[in-house]
Amino acid sequence: MHSKNTNRIGDITELKVCSKLLDEGYEVLRNVGSSGMIDIVVFSPISKTTHLIDIKTCNPYHKENGEISYCTGYLKDKQIEVNIKIAFLLENKVFIKDNDEILEFRDYDLKFI
Repeated sequence: MHSKNTNRIGDITELKVCSKLLDEGYEVLRNVGSSGMIDIVVFSPISKTTHLIDIKTCNPYHKENGEISYCTGYLKDKQIEVNIKIAFLLENKVFIKDNDEILEFRDYDLKFI
């Protein structure tokens, strides 16, 4: 039995997020390098906005206080400076972590209209 490689899991998550956003009508450009500050750039034909995204593989878990946390990923200072956001996939929907708020991608995008 093969153990799952965390890099491979991350690659699969990125492809799933890209596919979902493409299905929803967004233009998606992937970083072809194996490292970098940005995983994808998303252009929205709805808001005419470009979004810089770092994709995280997230699994929901319950905190000690009973709250559910959806994504434990964090951004580096340089990523925050250029307004990169964390995206993750949950129940076949793409979500954005915007500061302490979790929004479905389309709802996040509509904030820019």
